[in-house]
Amino acid sequence: PSYFANDNKGSWTHHDFRVGLDYDISADTMVYSYIASGFKAGGIGDVYEVVNDRTGDTTRFETQFDPEEVLTWEIGAKSSLLNNSLNLQAVFFYTDYTDMQYASVGSIGNVERLSSVEDEEGRPILDENGQPVLDFQNQPVIAYYTQNVPGSTIKGIELEFDWKPYAGGRITGYATWTDAKVTEDWITKWDYDPEYLFNMSYEESIDPTNDVLTTNLNGNNMAMTPRFTANVSYTHTVNLGNYGYLHGWFNVNWKDKSYTTIWNLDKHLDDMDFVVPDEATTYMNDTRDSFAMVNASVKYEPLSQGWYAEVFVNNASDELVQYWNNTSKGIGKGSFGMPRYYGVRAGFSF
Repeated sequence: PSYFANDNKGSWTHHDFRVGLDYDISADTMVYSYIASGFKAGGIGDVYEVVNDRTGDTTRFETQFDPEEVLTWEIGAKSSLLNNSLNLQAVFFYTDYTDMQYASVGSIGNVERLSSVEDEEGRPILDENGQPVLDFQNQPVIAYYTQNVPGSTIKGIELEFDWKPYAGGRITGYATWTDAKVTEDWITKWDYDPEYLFNMSYEESIDPTNDVLTTNLNGNNMAMTPRFTANVSYTHTVNLGNYGYLHGWFNVNWKDKSYTTIWNLDKHLDDMDFVVPDEATTYMNDTRDSFAMVNASVKYEPLSQGWYAEVFVNNASDELVQYWNNTSKGIGKGSFGMPRYYGVRAGFSF
C-alpha cells in the first residue's frame, strides 16, 4: 500500500521594510506615498511514499514550494470637501511579485500499479470469466500541490467617493483600473482540458514528462481580475417620526470582461498544437463577459429598533455570472452566481 509520511520540513527567513511619506496640502487634503516589501513563507505539502506494485520499491514524492516575495509602491491623495460631506480618495499602486504561490491539482510523478486494462474507449477489458484483465501499468500520482509563478505584476488605479448631499441621503462608489499579468517566463504543464484540446488519453494528459503539454504562461492575465470595474450605491432614509425609519437602497455594480482561470485559452490558440479547430473552443474557453448587476431594497425599522422588515431584490438584471470555470472533454462547466431573486426578510434582536 501507498501511504503519507509527513516528515518533510522547511525553514525560511526574510527581512521586510516599509518607508512612507505623508504631506498635508491643506487641512482638508493630503497626499501620501510609500514603498514596502512583503513575504509569504514557503511551504511543505504532503509527502507521498508510493509503492511500485511490480517491483515493490518505494518512491518518495515531496510537494514543496518556495517563498513568495512582493515589492509594492503606492501613491495617493485623500480630500474632504463641502464641509466634510464629500470624501474623495485616489490611488495608484504597483505590486511586483516574485515566486507567487499558485495551487492546483496535478500529477507529481508516475508509478507502476496493478490495474485493469482498458480499451480505446476507456472500458475495462474482460477475460473469458467476465473478470477485468489486470496488468502492471504506469499511472500518475495525483496531488493538490503548490507551484511558484516566477514573476507577475499587479498595477492599477482606484478612485473612491463617499458623499452625503443632504440629511438622510448618501451616495458612495468607486471605479478601478487593474492590470494583473504574469511578467516572466513560467514554463509549466498545460492543464486546461488537455484530453480534448490535444486529443490524447487521460494517462497522457496527466503525464508530467509529456513534452507536448509544455507551455509558457508569460503574458497571461490573472484569473478573476477585470480591467475596469465600477460600483455606485444610493441610500435614502425617511424619518417617520414616532413610527421609525424607512431606508431605501439602490446599487449598480459593473465589471469588465475577464478570465476565470490562469490559462487564458484564447491567447494560446496559435502557440499550442491543439488538435481541435479554433472555433471549437468558443464554448469551453475561460473568458467571462462584462456584466452589470442591480440590487435594491426597502427596509423599515421602528423607533425602538428591536425588529425590522425588508423587501429586497438581488441581481434584478438577472445576469448569468460565472465565478469558477473548468472544462472536461470539450464540455464547459463551472459555478455561477444566483439568478434574480427577491423576497421579504424580517428579524428582531433581544
